[in-house]
Amino acid sequence: MVNSVKFEGINKGVTFSNNQIVKFKLENIGKTKKTALITCFKEEYFVDIKESKNKTILIDGEFFESNYQDKKTGNWINGYCINAKQITIK
Repeated sequence: MVNSVKFEGINKGVTFSNNQIVKFKLENIGKTKKTALITCFKEEYFVDIKESKNKTILIDGEFFESNYQDKKTGNWINGYCINAKQITIK
């Protein structure tokens, strides 16, 4: 089974970061507004991601289901995550 996705959008900012991971949101450039949560584990991209707010980024990565229970509300959150393998900033 092939688990591959390409997503191009505008970097709307970092939502979480530490020394091992950076999570940020990309908003697509199209008729319908879609936002994707991107996770990057490659340190060589961390500075570029943080400095590229409001720039167009092309992500090549893997697509995963992400289901978890919210600790505050107790509700289940069903979402998806893209693990970025390669990032191109335009």
